This record gives sequence, C-alpha cells and structure tokens, in this order.
Amino acid sequence: EQHRRRGCQDEQHRRTAIISHAAGTKSIRKRISDDEQLDGGALVKYFGAVALQTGTMTGALWVLQQASVALGEAAGEDAPRALVGLFFLVVSLRSRIFSPLDASRPTIKGEKSAIMDMRRPSWMPPPLTFPVVWSLIALLRTISSLIIWETSGNTTLVVPLVFMMLHLSVGDCWNYINNQEKRLGVAVPGVFACWFSCIAVVVAYYQADQTAGLILAPSAVWLGVATALITSIWTLNNNYKGQRAALLPTKGESRAVAAAAAAAASN
Repeated sequence: EQHRRRGCQDEQHRRTAIISHAAGTKSIRKRISDDEQLDGGALVKYFGAVALQTGTMTGALWVLQQASVALGEAAGEDAPRALVGLFFLVVSLRSRIFSPLDASRPTIKGEKSAIMDMRRPSWMPPPLTFPVVWSLIALLRTISSLIIWETSGNTTLVVPLVFMMLHLSVGDCWNYINNQEKRLGVAVPGVFACWFSCIAVVVAYYQADQTAGLILAPSAVWLGVATALITSIWTLNNNYKGQRAALLPTKGESRAVAAAAAAAASN
C-alpha cells in the first residue's frame, strides 16, 4: 500500500512538473512573440511627426510669402530676397526646430564614441567629414531653393519647395530613429525614405529650373553614400537580443529603447 501511495505521489509530482514546464514554456513563447510584434504606435509616431512637421513648415512658407510681399513694398526688391534666403538657410541647417521629435544630430565626440560601441565598415568616412559635408549641403539647399523662389515669380508656395519641406521632415524623423532611438534596423528603411525624397526634390527642382536641380544634385549623391553606410552598419551589428535588428519597429525593441532612454536620463 505504501509503495502504491508513493507511486501515486511520484506520478502527481511528475505531472505537476510537466504542467509547470509547459506553462513556463508557453509564457516564454508568449513573451518572445510579444517582443517580435510590430509596434504600430511607433509607426504612427513616425508618420505623424513627418506629417505635422511638413504641415508646419508649409505654413511657415505661407507666412514667409506674406512677409516677403510686405517687406518688398516697404523696403524694396532686395529685402525680400535676403529674407527668403535667410529662411532657407535656417531650415537647411536647423529644420529640426519644426520637428516634434528630438532630431538632434550626433556630435563629433558622440560619433567617435559610437564607432567604439559598434562595428562600422572600413570605408566609412572619418567623423569630421559629416558636419562639413552637411554644412555644404545646407548651402546648396539654400542657393537652389532661392533660385526656385525666383523662378516661380517670388512665390514660396510652389510644389518643389513643399517637396523640400517634406524631405527635410523625413530626414529629421530618420535622425530621431537613428541617433536618438538607435534602431539599427528601422534606420535602414528610414534612410532609404530620406534618399528617395531627396531624389524627388532634385527632380522637381530640375524641372522647374535646371540650374537649381544641378546645384542640389550632390545632396542626393551624399545621401546615397549615407544609405549604403547605414545599411552596412545594420548588417555588421546585432540588436539588444544579439540578433539582426528588425526593419520595422517591434514592441520588444521599443521597450529596450525606453529603458535605455530612462537609464540615460538618470545618469
């Protein structure tokens, strides 16, 4: 009888262990599945930020149009040109002031630190190259946009200039994804979107004025280089789970991003 009871107890313990193991496995699978789920909220945030910034910057173009007309009537023809040129220089250098996201670009010191933290392709330009090239591109954007304004009869609300506002908004969203959230995978389609939007602006500028399009064309070449660089970094490095980072935002990655941001804020 004691042997039978002991056997029953052993069988009960075995079944309990099996049930516990199954429950634990199910919980782990559920957590893994949840980690890999698409984070729709992040996508809404990205697209919403681009739409909001583009709308705000287009509104700024309208304000600029009214101001330039009033200034021309009060101070002569040269004053509006200076005002419009200054506007395009500011948005080319600091379009992120219109972004609802933190679209700050990395400093040279921060870029050097990032190089130490993750693998980069051997052909990557030195960190000092980036601020120099981006400053030159800002100058090309300013000059070409001013030409478009003059070609369009001193009007700011024209399709090529609105395309430029959209391109700058996409670029700021990508800066947020790549430099603040540090999502290696999501940064890839982000930089492609930035590159394609730049090509669209170059084409629109060229159709409006060939000189303006040719002046802006080097920016598309540089963004092509940036696209290759970001894609290479993605292939050379793994994410927080030691895997190839997903090209779309996942819930698990979003939690990791939030945890990293909280840790950085507490330091």
